Amino acid sequence: MQISVTSRHMDVSTALEARSQDVVTALLDKYFGHGLSAEVVFSKGAGGFSCMITVHVHRNLELQASDETGDAHTSLDQAAEKLAKRLRRYKRKLNDHRGLAEEAETRAARAVVFEAAAVDQGDESDESEAEDGDFATIVAERQTEIQRLTVAQAVARLDLSGLNALLFESDGRVNLVYRRNDGNIGWIDPGQ
Repeated sequence: MQISVTSRHMDVSTALEARSQDVVTALLDKYFGHGLSAEVVFSKGAGGFSCMITVHVHRNLELQASDETGDAHTSLDQAAEKLAKRLRRYKRKLNDHRGLAEEAETRAARAVVFEAAAVDQGDESDESEAEDGDFATIVAERQTEIQRLTVAQAVARLDLSGLNALLFESDGRVNLVYRRNDGNIGWIDPGQ
C-alpha cells in the first residue's frame, strides 16, 4: 500500500513523516490488513497545525478524518483516533453483512468544480456583466462514477466517509443523501 505524506505552508520532518506512515499502517493492519492508498496532509494555519488523513479502503470507498491542534504530532494522533473510529464502524457494518464492501455497479458521470463568484452589492456594473453571459470559472473537472446503492448503504457510506453529500443510483433513478445543518441526514428522491 502506498502512503504519501505531504504538507502545505510548512516542512514535514522525516521523523513526523515516518511516524505518520507507521500510524496509518498500524490502523489499516489492525482492521483490514490492506488498503489501496492513503494520504496524510499537514498544514499550518492560524489555529495551529492541521492533519488530514484520507484512506482509500477499496475502489468505491474513501474514509477521511482530520484534526487541528497546536502541535503536529498531537494533530496526527487525534486524526488517527477519528479514523480508527470510522474504520471500526465500517468493519462492524461489514460484519453485519450490509454489503458495503461489495463492488457496486456504477454509472459514469462528470464532476465539475466552479470558482465561487464574489459580487459587490454596491456596484451595478457587476450585475450588467452577469447578465451579458459571464459565468463562474471552472476550477476542476474530472470523470467520476455514480454507484448503484440502496438508501441504507448510501447513508452508511455518507456517515463513514465524512462527506457532506453523496449521489447514488437506486431503482434506476439518481438520488442524493446529504448532511443537513442540524446534523441529520436528508434524502432527495426524484420520485416517479
